[in-house]
Amino acid sequence: TYETRREFLSEHPFPGGIPTLCLATSRVDWRSIVSSTGFYLRNKYGVDSDGLVVPADAVIPGSRVIYLDDMDHAEAVLAGVPGFINYRAEEVTRVLVAMALAEE
Repeated sequence: TYETRREFLSEHPFPGGIPTLCLATSRVDWRSIVSSTGFYLRNKYGVDSDGLVVPADAVIPGSRVIYLDDMDHAEAVLAGVPGFINYRAEEVTRVLVAMALAEE
């Protein structure tokens, strides 16, 4: 459960000194492939998500974070129909790898 995960993380914090980059996304769009779960999370808990993950849960403590509020969970990895996606998965991956390898 969510509570168990939070409890575990408080008892076993992430080690420091490991360069980490997280991508935290959200998107509210009925055309999204994961819109049904996204709208469920929004209606039930009052939080935006990428359709599967709430941005706060996508962040590893102490990491650098990229927030995109116009990308759903599937869009980060799947090819989509032009006009229904905002990003190309291969370009997002390329940029994130370059950022992860760059010095802060």
